[in-house]
Amino acid sequence: MKYTYDEFLCAAKECGEIKSLFISKHRRLYDFSREIGWFANYPWKAKTREGNIYLIYCYKDEDTLAIYIGLTCNLKKRHSGHKCNGAVYNYFSQKGKNVPEPIVLVNDLTANEAKEKEGDYCELYSKDGWVLINKAKTGERSSSLGGNKSDKWTYETCYEESKKYKTKTEFQIGNVSAYRKALDNGWLDSWFRSVDKTKWTREKCYEEATKYKSRSEFRLENQSAYNSALRNEWLNDYYWFIKRQKLNKWDEHKCLEVAKQCSSKTDFAKRFSGAYKEATKNGWVKNYTWFERTSTLLSKRSVKWTYERCKEVAMKYKRRWEFGRENSGAYHVCLKNKWLDSFTWLIENRK
Repeated sequence: MKYTYDEFLCAAKECGEIKSLFISKHRRLYDFSREIGWFANYPWKAKTREGNIYLIYCYKDEDTLAIYIGLTCNLKKRHSGHKCNGAVYNYFSQKGKNVPEPIVLVNDLTANEAKEKEGDYCELYSKDGWVLINKAKTGERSSSLGGNKSDKWTYETCYEESKKYKTKTEFQIGNVSAYRKALDNGWLDSWFRSVDKTKWTREKCYEEATKYKSRSEFRLENQSAYNSALRNEWLNDYYWFIKRQKLNKWDEHKCLEVAKQCSSKTDFAKRFSGAYKEATKNGWVKNYTWFERTSTLLSKRSVKWTYERCKEVAMKYKRRWEFGRENSGAYHVCLKNKWLDSFTWLIENRK
């Protein structure tokens, strides 16, 4: 279905020129306007923070009396960010700890109230001997809400900044804040994308893909070629895009060291399953000859478990469950003949 520009303008004004509202209410018109460039060039209103409800939260390390205090209107999203990077992630990573759950100090605040309360809590905890791990300034006069900084990048200033770069990737590396503003508002396509009528064959896609180091860069710089490769399942042919596999911690030496601590293959598999799988896969387990001797000894049918022999074997263990696990044949004979009670050094199994 085709739309006129007047219909597009009418729908945009109906939604108060708010981009997210327009997308949700007029999905087909959005797809059409985005395809021909109306959507990207329209001066949508920037998101405002006036109606948001804020809260003050913190992360504490009781062991060192270190604390991070922040404010947000979306704690779940903010916590996800703290677990990946930033001051909180860096601090707890250096201490060898996981980022804990945030503690809410106060909620139901306006933006201005949140700024003021954030500064008050920082001052309060500092007086009590806590060390702040915040990198950015906090409080009423700070820009912790990000409002003042984001206003710098309008359509005109972002466009002027983008002229310094040849590609989206260069723009992203050169000025992250301007790039994010342009990306959020859908301005990038009209600045960097030229009309592409190329028919992307397998050979042409391969040739184009060699210009990039990763799938994400390929997708960002040439959407049509990337989509063609994705649709035809050619991406796996671009071997240089394949992510490096994680290094396996079980090498031959480490497998041998832990195998020496085990009396049998079964014991090895139970206690060190990762090492057992790696040793089996690479054929190293054949070198663990003590496993074969143990297996041969236990499999001999000529062995007769007399009381004296069972007692001699049981002397090697401190607990009944260890005796049963390591030598099930002798253990079951003792159990059947009710000899276990006479082996007083063996601690009974927990019930």
